[in-house]
Amino acid sequence: MSSKEEIGKQDIYQQDLNKTNENIVKKYNSEFLVWFIGFTEGDGSFYITGGKSIFSIHLHMSELNLLYEIQSQLNIGVVYFHKKSYSAYFMVKAKKDIELLIEIFKFF
Repeated sequence: MSSKEEIGKQDIYQQDLNKTNENIVKKYNSEFLVWFIGFTEGDGSFYITGGKSIFSIHLHMSELNLLYEIQSQLNIGVVYFHKKSYSAYFMVKAKKDIELLIEIFKFF
């Protein structure tokens, strides 16, 4: 491949990336996203099970409202809770939603 073709492909990729970044900034509250990324670094995780990518945050039941707020802000995922174990979970399983989270983490 010639260097002109490489530069052309890089330009197209950069344009797509810029468009994705603009959409993220327009769609979500930037302050929330900065907080969310920092919070996730401590309490969240991406993992693969059965060939499927999953994002989750596990907290004590007393933090259930926080998980609902995250779900509401991002407009993705599901919140689960188990009364017996006093645990609560925010989980994202849909491929398109996982891809969105990856873009958010790449952008910020």
